[in-house]
Amino acid sequence: MLGDMTAEPPKPAKPFVTFDLRRAVPTSTWVKWWRFMAFAEAVSWALLLTGMYFKYLAADPTPVLVTIFGSVHGAIFVAFGILTLQLWQRLKWTYPVVMMGCLSTIPPFCSVVFELWAQRTGRLEHKLGQVGDAAQHVGGPGVDETRTVVGAGEYAGDQRSATS
Repeated sequence: MLGDMTAEPPKPAKPFVTFDLRRAVPTSTWVKWWRFMAFAEAVSWALLLTGMYFKYLAADPTPVLVTIFGSVHGAIFVAFGILTLQLWQRLKWTYPVVMMGCLSTIPPFCSVVFELWAQRTGRLEHKLGQVGDAAQHVGGPGVDETRTVVGAGEYAGDQRSATS
């Protein structure tokens, strides 16, 4: 009468569009944003220290600056931490490197020092074939061409070889 009560419930429909952030944004963009946030974090530290001076040491205390600059610094602090974790995954940083990156946000201006160190030691160099890259084979008669797609429409380099 009511049908088979032991039947499995219907499966939910798959979404029409899937979005994979790892493939949508190239690693070079993540590195640029991380470097920008390292500098912004240092600037926000300077603003916060300025606000603290006007709150605690100035003749006319102004606590509103600490509220404003503290909020800005907090947002940039969190963004820098998230981007550091993203680069840890994408650039295959070791655990000590990512810990230094996260801890560099605590002392004033150390995010810039860490960024300079990471740049000089090659830790910001993206190697093809890591997360976010997709290989694409394009060819024609007599040409075997492989492009590594870094992001939407960007190519990291072309490798061509003539086939006979």
